[in-house]
Amino acid sequence: MNLFRMDFEDIVGMLRDYQITMESQLKAIYEQETARITHLLNGIEDEESRAINLDIVADEFHYTHEVMFPRSMRYSFIVLLFLNLESLLNRFCDDIKERNSIEIRSAKLKGDSVERTRTYLHKLARVPEINPTIWGKIEDLSKVRNCIVHALGKVDESQDQIRIKDIAKQGIGLTIGDSDVFEAGHLILTPDYCANAVNDIASLIRELFDKAGYEPATGFLGGGANGV
Repeated sequence: MNLFRMDFEDIVGMLRDYQITMESQLKAIYEQETARITHLLNGIEDEESRAINLDIVADEFHYTHEVMFPRSMRYSFIVLLFLNLESLLNRFCDDIKERNSIEIRSAKLKGDSVERTRTYLHKLARVPEINPTIWGKIEDLSKVRNCIVHALGKVDESQDQIRIKDIAKQGIGLTIGDSDVFEAGHLILTPDYCANAVNDIASLIRELFDKAGYEPATGFLGGGANGV
């Protein structure tokens, strides 16, 4: 059993649990607020007043519970997910450094965290190349994260807008708002997109440990009690 590898698996597993929990909370809050507002509106006896209040409440409810809350939670989750990925990649490269007696750390190389890790592992540490499709998914996740952090999810203000627009055509739970005044031009993320992002990171971590020759660990990525 490799405790170092298990630690990585546990972190990814906890991130998956967090995403599932937060999505369930969004649904619960939506249902609670729907019931509360319905009760309040039903308490208005005058039909005209009820209709006026319904129009006012409907717009606010839509923005809060169908736009703002889901967007904020999913944006923050992707940022959190990528922060953890960067930390895990740095830790993995540092361990490879010690195992292979490499003089420099991956953090000293040029490029973003994904690019540095790939260069460090495959060119300096001579770890066999993993499936390029997995790296491609992680690089796309990085572009989505950067759009959220640097452009508040506004695709046309992202330096990766061309690639992001291509990703939005793939049917993977990421689209770009084109009609709603609150969503127009913004990234729209679904629960499936967030869950798949966790799975992509799980696949990357599993491949890196396997290719680098680490022994298996029971747990999330290893197919234990929390496995897929």
